[in-house]
Amino acid sequence: MGYCCHLITDVLSNVSLWMPFKQKHPKETWYQTGYGNLFHIETNMIDIELALSWGNKDFYWLNLEKSKGVDLDGLVYAKEVDMQRDVTLHRWYADKGRQDIKSNKHVTYELTMDFIKNATDLVIPIFQVYFDD
Repeated sequence: MGYCCHLITDVLSNVSLWMPFKQKHPKETWYQTGYGNLFHIETNMIDIELALSWGNKDFYWLNLEKSKGVDLDGLVYAKEVDMQRDVTLHRWYADKGRQDIKSNKHVTYELTMDFIKNATDLVIPIFQVYFDD
């Protein structure tokens, strides 16, 4: 479910955040500048800031550490999921400090919180059937 949720939110992010940015700023495309363009820089700053400042981070990290990847019918392999988990836990946020996101122009805290709310509103009904008793 976690991987499926990730895919759904990636598609939503592409439609609601990345494509509008790309259309407004055609010179800042991924093809020209890789992940070093302004959109990705600001997105990474927001991601790091939210991860480091979140009150439930320790609970999340503990449960992520205990998780085990699973194979998904030849689409995704447990080894890949475990590798991504380990990158998240031990490399992505390592040696990173709080981010100054006040200067972000395109990927702001408010925009990100709206995206999280919209993504949550989309995803919860899809998976709710698994939790209804």
